[in-house]
Amino acid sequence: TAAYASPERRAGEPASTADDVYGLGLLLRELVSRHGPSTPDDGPSRPLPKDLEAIAARAAAEDPQARYGSAGAMAADLRRWQACEPVLARPRSVGYVLARFLTRRPKFSAAAAVALLGLAATATVSTVLYFQAEAARRDANRRFDDARSMAKYMLFGLYDQLSATPQSLKVRRDLAGRGQSYLDQLSSDSRAPLAVKLEAADGLARLASVQGGVGGANLG
Repeated sequence: TAAYASPERRAGEPASTADDVYGLGLLLRELVSRHGPSTPDDGPSRPLPKDLEAIAARAAAEDPQARYGSAGAMAADLRRWQACEPVLARPRSVGYVLARFLTRRPKFSAAAAVALLGLAATATVSTVLYFQAEAARRDANRRFDDARSMAKYMLFGLYDQLSATPQSLKVRRDLAGRGQSYLDQLSSDSRAPLAVKLEAADGLARLASVQGGVGGANLG
């Protein structure tokens, strides 16, 4: 009928297989969507699945060269759709081909989903643990910095200032004792970086000189 005639037939050109393919494309669209050339424009309709929409669009293309070469070729694409295989009417993107594969293999899809969830959970836990470890490392470094700064200030800065002050022996002994506690903590902590331990060693050498060195006044 005229409603299913191809553009070239309506233009008066001779009939060909391309005309039949065009009519089949319109018929497929009408069967699936319940709306086509034979129904009113305001009649009820439903959307087509993308694969069927692509098959119908290719069959009913305005350009005869863009249509299926035969009704058999169109039927073969419909069988691909029924088998959940990629249809020729759609571009074979990686995502589309993968989606069709997962549809054909539901058990594999379920296993892949479980695996992805496991990987996501592992990645999340690993990320959380990493940030916790980084926070702990920064906190430890701050404690190391505070301890060595305090020890250095006591033994190299404040002690030297007090050494020239009369009646400061008791205070200098207290400073040396407090400095030694900081240095012992730094030198015995296995988590302390090498630079911190080297600085603690330098502080302990200074402490030895302060407590009993022979080159000058000491704490005895």
